[in-house]
Amino acid sequence: MATNKSCDRGEFDWGIYKKALRRLTPAQEEALSGGSLRPLLDYVLAEPEVRFDIRPNAANIYYDGGSLLQLKNGTRLPFTGTFSRGYIGEKGYDESLLDSLAASEREVQGFEKRRRQMEEHDGEGYKRAERRIQQFIVRANGGQSLAEAADFIVIDIEYANARRKFDLVLFDCSQLPRPRLIFCELKCRSGALKGIAGLQRHGADFGDFLRAGGGRHVELCKREYAGVIGQKQRLGLLSADLGFEEFSDEPPEFLVMFADYDVCQNELRTPLAGLRAEVELRLGSLELLKFAHFPKADHDSTELLRLRREQVMDSNQFDAYRKRAH
Repeated sequence: MATNKSCDRGEFDWGIYKKALRRLTPAQEEALSGGSLRPLLDYVLAEPEVRFDIRPNAANIYYDGGSLLQLKNGTRLPFTGTFSRGYIGEKGYDESLLDSLAASEREVQGFEKRRRQMEEHDGEGYKRAERRIQQFIVRANGGQSLAEAADFIVIDIEYANARRKFDLVLFDCSQLPRPRLIFCELKCRSGALKGIAGLQRHGADFGDFLRAGGGRHVELCKREYAGVIGQKQRLGLLSADLGFEEFSDEPPEFLVMFADYDVCQNELRTPLAGLRAEVELRLGSLELLKFAHFPKADHDSTELLRLRREQVMDSNQFDAYRKRAH
């Protein structure tokens, strides 16, 4: 008998689906704020090239297209930190017991060596390369300091819901204190335009997610991310002066972002048509579909990767942009 994990996407039963919230446990937040895990947080706050994102009862410290550390446990079991050796071309995992301040300090002391090892190994092919660009973008559009923030703030990466995935979750700062939620799909190469992870599938996933349960799952997602923002503010990962209250009642937008990719290529025509067809079929219009383009995306292009309001285009504007750029 098929389940939600094995059934066809079109047969997914949203009525029985329950999602684990992205939220640190009280013990994890307390230990990061001023307890035994504080050295991990201090490291993240001091290092702009790493990023801390909250997961269900866990967190990841991301770097170089991978995870420098995954933090888990702390309620019934001691805090642990896990590193996949796949990021350095080996097998297995390194697991550290983070049961004291000294243990966390030793873990942090080992990060520089681990970072060098990750940089030296470019394995995992294009997926690692795309995640690396993703992390360049989120670094340029963080909200730890409002003085350095762009027009948009990325609040999370790699959001999964009901077997649908979105690369980035963000909002427009000008809409605070009640901004609209924005989901983003990032495309950096030709091979990612078609197929099971292509633009057409993403359009279908976005439309299905918005319609499911009469919008119930979108509302749950908004509450989930309101909680994430609150925790990140308390930890100093987002500015305490953000002024966020809640997400607006407006439906989320879907931003398709191209980076380090020539959007003028003819190969994009068919995937774009498929994306638009799926969105229009499910939502009745292309009003919620937006586009942005970063021609260059690398370690040295932080300023160029700040997302500005004038860069966000609707469907017609994006077509015109492709012609002008050509």
